[in-house]
Amino acid sequence: MTDQDNTEQPAVQYSAFNYLSLLRFCRHVPSTDALLATPNSVYVHKPAHYDYFGPPDSCQPDDLPNIDEHNSETDYTNPFLFITRRLHHLVDDIFLASLDNVQVQHMSLGRERFHVLLDKGIVAAESYTSARTCEGVSQQIGEKMVLSAPSGPLSFNAYQVCEPDFQVDVPCVLISHMWMHTYAHWLLEVLPRLWYLKAAPELAHLPIIVPPYPEGSFQDQTLKALAGDRPRIWPFGNVGQFRKLIFPSFYGMLSRLQIEWLNTNLREGLGITVPPGRNLKIYVSRADSPVRRIKDEEQLVERLSALGFSTHVLSGLSVRQQIELFSQADTIVTAHGANCANLVFAPPGAKVIELVPASYIHPMYWFLSKLAGHFYGRVICQDEGPQKLMTLDFNALASALEALDRAGDERNIRYPLT
Repeated sequence: MTDQDNTEQPAVQYSAFNYLSLLRFCRHVPSTDALLATPNSVYVHKPAHYDYFGPPDSCQPDDLPNIDEHNSETDYTNPFLFITRRLHHLVDDIFLASLDNVQVQHMSLGRERFHVLLDKGIVAAESYTSARTCEGVSQQIGEKMVLSAPSGPLSFNAYQVCEPDFQVDVPCVLISHMWMHTYAHWLLEVLPRLWYLKAAPELAHLPIIVPPYPEGSFQDQTLKALAGDRPRIWPFGNVGQFRKLIFPSFYGMLSRLQIEWLNTNLREGLGITVPPGRNLKIYVSRADSPVRRIKDEEQLVERLSALGFSTHVLSGLSVRQQIELFSQADTIVTAHGANCANLVFAPPGAKVIELVPASYIHPMYWFLSKLAGHFYGRVICQDEGPQKLMTLDFNALASALEALDRAGDERNIRYPLT
């Protein structure tokens, strides 16, 4: 045995922590002008509120219990950590925080998941949307540490204690977070955090913390459109020390504010001048995806083609082309997935049918579509295997299309759409 073999490895140390909202940790200031000059300060841009989304315009009878969960008289937190009440969705406070001498640490899930360490044992609750989301994700992925105790197992949050491996002395802005390598999370969560560029122009020149994305990627296309040539930095190893970190909150996750912001700013940034219309029937195929594909899709494409639908695979389209496609849609049929994020660009009055796997009934695009003013229906499909290959009931799809056509006709009579 060599001397090297006898060398003891340093013990890994962990520290328990609790989540604390930045709205409680920071000193509140009346304007964005005071943020840089006031240590650990926060400016509330828009207070929390509820947005009404309403019921689907079409669903199957066995889906009704899933709908009713969101119509309770008290706050209901679903497995995906959204809070709803009487078909309203809770939109958290929108704020901008200025944090001094904080650490940002990579966590276990995903290459872009960070916790903002405010002090020993204190982590910013909004490191990912809110405390409930951070707690829920930690619970779901088994990230919490567990100790045995006479009264039973004790579960708690913990992070690894280690020295920073880099330091940033210039003020910069953190918009990065977990899952931003996927189109939907990037479009709906990361990009709207750039709301501060117009709301706080005195901070607009600061470097933005984002990875060095490849030329032409959807991240690169949209960053150029919204942030131009503003400097970007990506100093990350494991733990970073930041002398001054600007932290914009999520901009109204699943809200009309979010939808309006994306439409206004991306259309302007990408130079899209064609106004939204309603003259296309489109089916969005997931033939380019390993999961949530439709079994016997050729038969589905043939049936929809007879009804005037064209079929599109989005991976070959630029972000601008995707926005322009959805902007002209009258009727959209699509399986649940990242491509559904483009629903925010479909015009009010468009008809949307989402094909949803029975093992993963996520309400996100129901909320988003209704908030955008669409007629929305969903068809639950039995799925199989880790790839969630879905078997579609064609009769159920036909019924949903007819129901949305009727709903659209009635709405046009009572409330003409412009």
